[in-house]
Amino acid sequence: MLKTLVYKLYYKRDANLCLIVLDRGEELITTLTQCAEEQQIACATFFAIGALCDVEIGYYELPTKQYHFHTEEGDFEVASLT
Repeated sequence: MLKTLVYKLYYKRDANLCLIVLDRGEELITTLTQCAEEQQIACATFFAIGALCDVEIGYYELPTKQYHFHTEEGDFEVASLT
């Protein structure tokens, strides 16, 4: 279940900066999508560090034109996510 979204929106000169802090157990994509909708952000670039748990990893195989997904249980450090 998604916990309450906690985020703060900071403005910096000509660009917008949105800092989002997720609590343990929150869904990354769901939370980013919810923030973007609430703040009317049509397109953006994001950067992240921290940790994730119980992740689903996917990739697209060009020759077969199919997506492949698998899940990994446990805690994982995110050194960089863009």
